[in-house]
Amino acid sequence: LLVLSRDKITELLQASRESVGKGTKKRTFPGADQDSDIIFTTGTTGQPECILHTFGSMKATVENLIDLADMEEGDKYLLTAPFNLAFGLRRLLTSLYLGATAVLMKSLFPLNEFYGAILQHRITYLVLIPSQLSVLLRGDREKLDVCIRQMRSVQVGSNAMVERDREEFLKRYPDTSLYYIYGSTETGCILGYDCHSRQKGTGCLGIPAKNAAVFLIDEKGEKVESPETYGFIAARGAMNMKGYYRKKALTEAMLRDGICLLYTSDAADEARSV
Repeated sequence: LLVLSRDKITELLQASRESVGKGTKKRTFPGADQDSDIIFTTGTTGQPECILHTFGSMKATVENLIDLADMEEGDKYLLTAPFNLAFGLRRLLTSLYLGATAVLMKSLFPLNEFYGAILQHRITYLVLIPSQLSVLLRGDREKLDVCIRQMRSVQVGSNAMVERDREEFLKRYPDTSLYYIYGSTETGCILGYDCHSRQKGTGCLGIPAKNAAVFLIDEKGEKVESPETYGFIAARGAMNMKGYYRKKALTEAMLRDGICLLYTSDAADEARSV
C-alpha cells in the first residue's frame, strides 16, 4: 500500500531541489511536444502495440478526465488498476496533477485489505475497471454499503460496463456519482458521462471531453452524417498519441490529417456514442 499525499509530494520535490548542487545545469520544464511516455496497448488495432505520447498529450488527457469525471483536488483516490497500462497510469497522473491524495494498491484482493484502506484513509473517490465493480456488487453487501456511502464518486473505465451492474449501482447508491469513461491508449480519455444524470441505456459511451472532437467515420474514412448508422470512432485533439513507436506505416494508417486525427478500431452509432 502506497499513499501519495500533497505533503509527501511537496517533501519529495523539496528534497529534489536541495539535491541540485552548485554549478549544476539549471533544470527546465519539458515542452508539450517532448516525448514523455511509451505505453503498451492491449490491442486497439488487433495486436498489442507500443504507443508514444508527449507531455502535451498526457496533460490534455488529464484535463479531459477532470472535465468528464469531476475529479477534484480535495478528494482522496483509491487506485487498484495496473500502472503499467494506460487506465491506471492516467488516473494516477490526474491525482498528482490535482495535488490530491492517492492511495495505491496492487490489487482489489484481499478484499478485507481493500475495504480497510477505504475506511482508514477515508477514501472519497474510487477508480475501478468493470470486472472489479462486478466483483464488489456480488460480494459482501454490508461492507460495500458502508464504504460506497462515504464516497463522493466512483469512476469505471477501460472496458464496457455491464448494464446490470450500472443499474444495480444506481439503485443501491443514489447519492454517489457513477462515471463511465471511454478512451483508448492512442486517444486518451475522450468520452464519458455521469450515469445518474444521463441514463441513456445499454451501450452509451457519453459526451466528448473538453479537448476532444469525437465523430464517426465509415470504412472509406468519410464522416458518417446519418444518425443510427454505425461507423468507426474518430477523435481529434491534443490528447492523441504521437504515434506507434518505430512503426511509421502503422502510424500513418491510424493518424490522418496530421497528428490531431485518430481513427480507432472501435465501432458505434451516433445515438450510442453521444
